[in-house]
Amino acid sequence: MFLLKLINYIRGYLLITVDGYFLERFINMCIRNNIFIWDIHKMKSTQMRVKISVKAFRQIRTVAKRTKSRVRIYRRRGVPFIIRKYRKRRGILIGLCLFMAIMWYFSAFVSGVDISGNEIVETEIIEEHLSEFGIHIGRRVGSIDARRVENRMMTAIPELSWIAVNIQGSMVFVEVQERNTIPPRIPSNVPTNIVAARSGLIESMNIRSGQSVVSIDDSVSEGDLLVSGIADFDGGGATFVHSFGEVFARTWYEASGDFPLNFEEQVKTGRQRNKRSIRFMNLQINLYISRRIPYTIYERTRTVTSRGLPFLPQIEILRNNFAEIQIVSRERTLEDILIVADFELRSQIEEQLPEGVEVLEAVITYEFIAEDLVRVTMTYNARENIARQVLIGVDSDENLYHQ
Repeated sequence: MFLLKLINYIRGYLLITVDGYFLERFINMCIRNNIFIWDIHKMKSTQMRVKISVKAFRQIRTVAKRTKSRVRIYRRRGVPFIIRKYRKRRGILIGLCLFMAIMWYFSAFVSGVDISGNEIVETEIIEEHLSEFGIHIGRRVGSIDARRVENRMMTAIPELSWIAVNIQGSMVFVEVQERNTIPPRIPSNVPTNIVAARSGLIESMNIRSGQSVVSIDDSVSEGDLLVSGIADFDGGGATFVHSFGEVFARTWYEASGDFPLNFEEQVKTGRQRNKRSIRFMNLQINLYISRRIPYTIYERTRTVTSRGLPFLPQIEILRNNFAEIQIVSRERTLEDILIVADFELRSQIEEQLPEGVEVLEAVITYEFIAEDLVRVTMTYNARENIARQVLIGVDSDENLYHQ
C-alpha cells in the first residue's frame, strides 16, 4: 500500500470534489470504465472527495456528464506539480537533483560493517579477513558475492562454525557463531593427577593408572585430589605417572526462586498506536508530528520493511507499535506456584547441566518465608564422572584437560 502511494506521488495525482445526486452511480461507472479512483471520502449526501491520476482525470468528463455531476479540482499533489511550481527556480531543482545523485552514488558503496556474535575470535581478525575477501568501507555493494565470502571465511577462520553476511542498503551485517572448543588431551607420557571437577559423593571408581587417595562413599569438594600421579614403590622411592581413569559420584544441581501469592500482571488493553518513519540511507524522516506516547505503560514492538525502487537506493519503512499495558492484581494458590516454579527452575538447571550427566531424581521443596511469599527449591540428584586431569604441581585452569 505504501509503495502504491509512493508511486502515485511520484507520478502526480489530483484531489477532486464531485457534486451530484448520483455519487454511487458515478463510482460504479468509473469502475466499469477502468478509471482508477481511491481514498473516497463522502463530505455530504451529494458531495464527495476522491483522488485520481492526471491521466484518468481526462477520461472522467463522460462519466460526469452521464451522471449529471460537477467535478472540480480541489488540490494538486505529487512530484510533477512540485517541479512545475519551482520550474523558474532552477537553482533549487539543480540542487535537488545533485543531492539525489550524491545520495544514490554513496548508497552504492559500503558505508559500514557491523560484526556480532563473536566472543573468542577478535573483531579485528574478522575485519581483516573480510577486507581481504572484498568487504570493506568504500567497496561497491553490487560487486559483493555474500555466499562466496561466507565460504572463504569458514576456511580462513577454523574457530567459526557458522557465518552469515547480509547487505542492507549501504551497511553490511556479519553474524558469526563460534565452535565449542574442547581442551586437548594430555599426552600419555606427561605426569598428571586427577582432581574432582565437581563436589559429590563417590559411588564407583575405575582407575587405570595412578594411586587413588579416596574411597567409595567419600565426600569430596571441587578441586580435591582423587588420584595421585606420584606412585610409591614397595622398596621405597616414588615415580611420576600419567593418572588415568573414571570416578563416578553422586552430584547435585540446585535452583531456587521466590514466588508471591499475590502479584501484579501486565495485560494488554487492546488499545495501540502506530508511528511510522522512512529511512533513506542514514536519513530518517518521521511520518508523525508528536513524539509523545499517549499511554503511561506500554509495550513497544518495532518492525523494519525494506522497499526497492529501480535506480534508487533501498528505502526502509520503520513501524513502531505501542500497545497499552494495564497492571492487574492477581492471586494464585500454592499449587499454581508449584506448577510455575517447576517449569522455571527446571529450565534454569538444565541450562547449566553438562553433557553426559545422568539425572536420577528431581526433588522440589518449598517454604513460606513471608505470609504471601513462597521460596521454592528444585534439586537434581545426578550421577556423573567427576574425574579431571591436571598437570602435577600446577593448579591453573589453563592446565585442566578432558580425558
